[in-house]
Amino acid sequence: MRFVAVTLFSTGVIRFGRAFIAGFSYPPQGDFAATWPTYWAWRINPEFILQNEIGLQWDASRSRELWSYGPVLHFIGYPLLYLKSFQTAFNIWLIATALWLIGSMAIWYKILIIHRRKHFVAHFMLFASIWLNFMPTTEVLTLRVIEGGELFALSLAFLFLSRDQSYRSGFFFGVATMTKFLPAIFLPLLVVKRRWRTLISAVVTIGVLAIVAQVTLGWENSMLVRLPPVGMANSYIDNQAINGWIARFFTHQGPSDVASGIPAVYAPQTAQLVSRVIIFSILSSYAILFYVRRRSMDVYLAAAILSVIMIAVIQQNHPHYLIFLLVPYSICFAEVLNWGEHSRPQRIGWAAVVALSYALTGILFPVSLVNKFINGFIAMWEFYSVPVYGYLILLGALTYRLLQKSAVTSRETIPASTEIAVA
Repeated sequence: MRFVAVTLFSTGVIRFGRAFIAGFSYPPQGDFAATWPTYWAWRINPEFILQNEIGLQWDASRSRELWSYGPVLHFIGYPLLYLKSFQTAFNIWLIATALWLIGSMAIWYKILIIHRRKHFVAHFMLFASIWLNFMPTTEVLTLRVIEGGELFALSLAFLFLSRDQSYRSGFFFGVATMTKFLPAIFLPLLVVKRRWRTLISAVVTIGVLAIVAQVTLGWENSMLVRLPPVGMANSYIDNQAINGWIARFFTHQGPSDVASGIPAVYAPQTAQLVSRVIIFSILSSYAILFYVRRRSMDVYLAAAILSVIMIAVIQQNHPHYLIFLLVPYSICFAEVLNWGEHSRPQRIGWAAVVALSYALTGILFPVSLVNKFINGFIAMWEFYSVPVYGYLILLGALTYRLLQKSAVTSRETIPASTEIAVA
């Protein structure tokens, strides 16, 4: 196992390192560059924005008053607006993104491995390999998207939760939520597990940040209020949410036929209905499951399930949103280590299913290498919704494990007299 661990770890370090170094030579791109044309930037340093071609392209189709994503992105990036060079700001954000990703990996290793006394060099190498070889990791790094900072805040929230530091945990749940709103899905988990102090702290943090955002940015100028409704037929091939997966079933086009990246949907109303039924079924089923198993369910497995649902049911996502799957994959790795030798065949089978999911969502080999053998690989990977199948497999594996562990926990907590009576 040590040879495999060293090989995978070395490959991951090389992939991450190359992406980081190459990132300094990239021109402004991605969602980060597209979020900067807010009126803050135009009023403080217009020359700064004029260097950002992507920002100017976005600005041509909307008011200069509008702002994107959550307010925390704009609060963190505010000091960068005083720099003379947009490229310098872009490079600083690259360094910050790399630190956020490495920090998130270290936090989850501490929570899942060190706290459970499973730390060995080989375990660390394998754990780090999961993070460093995951294609969305390099996607987040090179594009400098805010999901890196969002993941870091979420990781800190769970770190303090594991230490029973409720107020600090709630603060970071609030920060993560107001970075790009998706982590709000974890707040009902706090209700189910009766973590009231953490919940109150999170709600207060969200409220304070919302008030500050209203005063400084204005919620009426937020792009959030202009988002399409959940479940809308959105066939954009970059979209790996459930609605994108379903919408692409209703098109006669293939990945090589779509120059715009948006296949024509011949039955949008039907696609929308199917998407909404699936999304409602997922949300309602897991709400019931979490309530019924609230006393016995493993909180980390529940968090892993919510991490998958978080990126599956939204109006639109992109491949870099898959970075949040590193939370469930890390938890799965810890589950394999803690499974127990008495059920070795079951553990191996479950781990194989998770590994298949990882291969489908993470692309095991560098994209540049794969493209040499399969022309247009990424377009096919996205068009045929390969990541969706990957994370649905992962969702099934996590659900199985949660039910299995909660059933054991329930039996162990039944008093002896009751157990005899049931028998």
